[in-house]
Amino acid sequence: PKFFIDSQSKMDKEREQLGGLKPVVQGLDIAVLIGSALLLVSTLQMSVQEKKKELATLRLLGARRNQIAWLVIFESIILSTLSAFMGLLSGIGVSFILKDLIIKISGISIKSMHIDWIPLIYTVGIGVFITMIASIIPAVLASKLSPIQAYRQSFDTNHKGKLILPILSIVLLLSSLLLSMYNYIKLHDTNLYIISAFIVLISMVLGISFLLKGTVKTLSLIGKPFLKQYSLLAGRNAIRQMRRSTQIAGVIMLGVIISIVGISVLAIIRDTTEKTIMDQYPLDHVIDSNSSYDEPGLPLTFYNQVDSIKGIKSVPVYKEALVFTQNLNQSSIKKNSDVMFYNINGRNEFMAALRGVNFDKLDDVLSIETIKGSIDPDKLDNGGAVLTEYTAKTLGYKLGDTIKVINDNQLSFKKGSLQYINENSAKKIVNLKVTAIIKDYPMEEDPKDMGIYTSPKFMKENFNTNSISEVHYKVTDKGLKNDIQEKVEALVGNQSSSKIIVYDRQAELQTLYNQFNQRV
Repeated sequence: PKFFIDSQSKMDKEREQLGGLKPVVQGLDIAVLIGSALLLVSTLQMSVQEKKKELATLRLLGARRNQIAWLVIFESIILSTLSAFMGLLSGIGVSFILKDLIIKISGISIKSMHIDWIPLIYTVGIGVFITMIASIIPAVLASKLSPIQAYRQSFDTNHKGKLILPILSIVLLLSSLLLSMYNYIKLHDTNLYIISAFIVLISMVLGISFLLKGTVKTLSLIGKPFLKQYSLLAGRNAIRQMRRSTQIAGVIMLGVIISIVGISVLAIIRDTTEKTIMDQYPLDHVIDSNSSYDEPGLPLTFYNQVDSIKGIKSVPVYKEALVFTQNLNQSSIKKNSDVMFYNINGRNEFMAALRGVNFDKLDDVLSIETIKGSIDPDKLDNGGAVLTEYTAKTLGYKLGDTIKVINDNQLSFKKGSLQYINENSAKKIVNLKVTAIIKDYPMEEDPKDMGIYTSPKFMKENFNTNSISEVHYKVTDKGLKNDIQEKVEALVGNQSSSKIIVYDRQAELQTLYNQFNQRV
């Protein structure tokens, strides 16, 4: 009885996580940090490359290897400290300057800017530490520099790529393409697509030098009529300092990959969440009683008052009753189905939600596709039942079949199984006859909906259920939108329950788009 699901809390948490996006964003943060470290290593390696003569002179004058290494490390500390300080001031300044733009893009109302100094200083400290760690690689390379060779070659003019690397790059690229094609035709395994993409990445990394040379020649040829000798000089300079060019290209490539992955993930999450919202709210607005299973919902008079408001079309969603089948045929159940069964008096039975539906109202607002049979209100009032196509196929029901059900309040858990609470429970079994099978129930977002639907009158007579769980409505006259909103708010305010939640689909979508812009 004390078990209660707070729908609003769940929605707030989902909104904060943006459909589970938070771990993905954190993963991208880590990738950006790795990219920054690689950028730093490349920059320091370029610095070492440019100062070959100076470092070689120091070695010829008697400088030890560890002194050369410490020169590079101290240089990185000076640069990182200076850049961290400048970045800190610039970041704070830009935050204040762009406050209005951030408000416009993200949709967040920012009253004031607050600088939390402790995390900032902590972050700057980590940045300087990462810089020191990253500088060890170029420092070690600089310390191992041969003085005579470095003095003779101040530029990396004779850098020659190994032929094996472009060959290996092409082999990996072709392997990735073949793997993707085979997976697309035969397996359809998502993990193989990820592996294939990773192989492409390795192929690109190994073939950067090869790709650079081809790109330089192509761009030089294209730019020659417009830039004349400048395109030729730029291309030769890029090839002349191939190692530096490879490092720059590698870092930029990593940045582009992170950007593409980040934007793609955000777009997928946005589109998926948008579809979920559209399925959850098939109409523009929802009034949710936010009541638990054993609590009464909104009275039928409330729905009638909402439905009488000019300029809207509405659909009531009645409270459901939890029932268990009593004559389930195990041999008719679809194989490999993930249906959960319950042991009731020694038999495996199925638990379902039985709900009354005003099909005339529903069909007037949202179309219902009938697969078999027909939806006859008179038959439903006398024990007729409507099943979804998925339920019928899974449980093996056909038109004309009788489904015996019993309310969950007539059962109790005893000796490891569900049993009747008393001798009279067996007399309260209700017979339902399948009169129609529909494609799906429009008010249910789950494609594997296993509900059973009948008429509100039948539910009231047999299960004493006649209250409303939700009221869905759409505005048909946009000119009356504000007036409709005021009337709905007045009706909600007159209800004794304080848990009622009014959802606006457009507001939910706008929140989603704001979150998308924030993450971007």
